[in-house]
Amino acid sequence: MGQWNEPIDLGVVEFYWLAIFQPKGFLKVIQFFIAILTFSLTAGFTAVAVQNCVITANNQNTTAVNRVLSPYPFFQYELHANNTVSYADTHIGNGPQFFVCWGVFTMFYCIVAVLVYMFLSKKFVMSGLTSLPDWLVILDLIGTCFWIFMWVLAFLIWAVQSNTLKYLVVNYLEANKIGNCTTAYSLSFAQTDISLTFSFLLIFVWCCNIYFIVKDTSYYIRWSENRKKSYAPPQAASHETY
Repeated sequence: MGQWNEPIDLGVVEFYWLAIFQPKGFLKVIQFFIAILTFSLTAGFTAVAVQNCVITANNQNTTAVNRVLSPYPFFQYELHANNTVSYADTHIGNGPQFFVCWGVFTMFYCIVAVLVYMFLSKKFVMSGLTSLPDWLVILDLIGTCFWIFMWVLAFLIWAVQSNTLKYLVVNYLEANKIGNCTTAYSLSFAQTDISLTFSFLLIFVWCCNIYFIVKDTSYYIRWSENRKKSYAPPQAASHETY
């Protein structure tokens, strides 16, 4: 009856599929899906600014909507005005590409980590410290700290550049308007804001991951055992005579 939650013996290694429901494995699954949402929202976004214009030609007034588009990776403007399309450089840095690239790396990192937990942990839950080699736990801890640092860096760079992009598309449209136009304005940047929110959530989840990795290190396990021994309650006397 209890064999459904035991490792599956594949000969060379044992496959423990329930590793994805343990804290470290489950957090990696969450990180996987959040990372996909994070980079896909940014990679699928196009910055847009519009303005309504009145163009006079041959004593006739015609209305037109001028637009500036800047699709990912936001290196170019596309100015759509008076039935023509022109292009120019935005001079936006590599922040969006770095942000998306790190999201893709995170997705693959989570896949590899889950496979390690499943295949390289002979008895993931049953054997405590011996579930993973200690050097692998330390490597996982170092990788997690590095990933957090890189995500913070990617978050800050893209947050600054996305805010800059809002003003760039508007200013470029104002500088290249044709006819008598209203003030240009940018359309919603909610998609990038949601993407940044997910990346901040991802940083928080990665920070939570540190605790469960530290719990698997030999240093923490020895400290925990020594602490239990030092605070062990005294044994009560079985029989006392008065």
